[in-house]
Amino acid sequence: MKSILTLFLIIASTTAYSSVWTEGVAEKISIASTLNCGEYPNIKSLQAKFECESALLEISNALYNGWLKTNKVERKEYLFCFWSKGNPKSESFDEIFANPIVRLNIAALIGQLKRASSLTINIKEQREYARAYISSSNNLVLVDSITALGWVGERKDLHILLEIIQEEKEGIAENAVLSVINLLSNDYQSILSKLSKSLKREPLQKFIEERL
Repeated sequence: MKSILTLFLIIASTTAYSSVWTEGVAEKISIASTLNCGEYPNIKSLQAKFECESALLEISNALYNGWLKTNKVERKEYLFCFWSKGNPKSESFDEIFANPIVRLNIAALIGQLKRASSLTINIKEQREYARAYISSSNNLVLVDSITALGWVGERKDLHILLEIIQEEKEGIAENAVLSVINLLSNDYQSILSKLSKSLKREPLQKFIEERL
């Protein structure tokens, strides 16, 4: 635990917000590590799986909260630092950062940063990672991959999201709708409107109509 906290403190900048961000994430990472959540979702015990889902969600929240309190330059620096820790070839590799739920959330934030700033950011690696989990049998991982693809995907990925919507699975399809909106920005109304007419689940149709 000390080594993880120390590592984050070393990379922390002099600004208060970014320091709070790294320390906050480090704290949540330590908790997940203690629970052996690096193995999630391949955990047999239902209780352990539930605990890890909660711990990993806390990491995602810490990542997003830090995102809200930093500027675009700091965001790029820290997000790519977090991303590198999930790479097995990295000297700072950490199995919790390699967990798909954590890594997909980092990918989504990197995609948001690229959209919201003028910074030059290559998101090819993040796009490939999101696509790799788009057929996950774990709903939490699947939802996070859908969300990430909406931010790091390309227009040619649209068919993947539309197919998920057409399956009409509650919660999953709605997330895919939001990702289509993120992916296409101002060019989604006609596509979703046409798709909505072919759907059978009324709550999903209404969900789409409210966003057109």
